[in-house]
Amino acid sequence: MVSYTLLSRKEHHTVLITADAMVTRYFLPDSTLAILSKGATLEYDADKYGQANREVNMSGKIYFSVRRNALSPFIATTEYAQVKVLGTEFEVDEYRKDTATRVYVKSGKVVFKGRYGKNGIVFTKDMCGMLTHGDEMPVAVHAVSPNPSAWAIGKFIYRNTPIDEVLKELSFYYGTQLYASEHERTITGEFKTDDLGEIIALIEKTLDIRIIQKER
Repeated sequence: MVSYTLLSRKEHHTVLITADAMVTRYFLPDSTLAILSKGATLEYDADKYGQANREVNMSGKIYFSVRRNALSPFIATTEYAQVKVLGTEFEVDEYRKDTATRVYVKSGKVVFKGRYGKNGIVFTKDMCGMLTHGDEMPVAVHAVSPNPSAWAIGKFIYRNTPIDEVLKELSFYYGTQLYASEHERTITGEFKTDDLGEIIALIEKTLDIRIIQKER
């Protein structure tokens, strides 16, 4: 379930999108795609969006595929941080229960900074950044998995990835435990996220190995 609300605030028309119970896809007026995880919110001024800037406020975790426009930067602002881009695909993750805001860049580049900071750091394709709440500048960190945005794009992508790393990610994503009969293998391929059994079968056939699954 998703909620769409139109609010009037001092002659401005604010659109508020809330992903109440599931992952929600929403297209902004310039065709930029926002994919909201459960509980995330997205808000923008319908009258001002796309003029000097394309500004949105957000909470929770949202994946953006931003339509490029060199004349109108896209700016996503959270409670603690701000991300500015011209056109790219990236994810912002900030939940109130956490102590940091995280950004993952799937393509292109972004400028990531504290909400009220003057300067930020540029992050490019496949880079992750983290801003500890209370700090002025983010730092580069390692991604927690090969596919941080699989939840949004519905796909796992591997390029010569060790099988143990693949199974670790799949185990976490699906809430199970997966083990391989052989550990010195790597895999290259793309798998849709909607069927773990099919992914396991394809990996077993491709690598000629056996994968054991144990429920947690």
